Amino acid sequence: MQIIVVSNSPSKRIEYFVEAGRSLQTGVRFMTYEELFNCLPTLRQAVVKLEPWVSCETDFLKYTLFNDEYKTILQRLDETALPDDVHFLNPPHALLQALDKKEAKRILSANDLNVTPMLDTPHSFDELAQALSGCMPESISKARLLTWYYPIYDYPITKALIC
Repeated sequence: MQIIVVSNSPSKRIEYFVEAGRSLQTGVRFMTYEELFNCLPTLRQAVVKLEPWVSCETDFLKYTLFNDEYKTILQRLDETALPDDVHFLNPPHALLQALDKKEAKRILSANDLNVTPMLDTPHSFDELAQALSGCMPESISKARLLTWYYPIYDYPITKALIC
């Protein structure tokens, strides 16, 4: 049985995983998603560990592009028939579910796990300030509240600067 760690590019996390496999004398190797798609038809006796998309991007607006590409790849993998002796350690459908933060929060809440309150998507700064007024410490002033829309998770992310 071989273990294949898959991502769009190597990372320290992947290097550590491969090294851990070597120290346990287990066959672990790295593959890109493209390489995985190319070898899936002939792949045998393998466990595939899907890793998150690696990016050094700091522009939040560009994350949507990376996230959409990653979701498309996961969807393709989820729809791909695997040989009986090839398994995902973390199935693509579970990763897609985890990327949907609203759905993940709903599942956690349904299983009686504590989650932060779900806010409706505000359409203005005033709506956001009103929604947060009950849970914001008084030391955070409305004027210093910065908001932006983070399209990856389809809900607003709020960053508050403490006065």
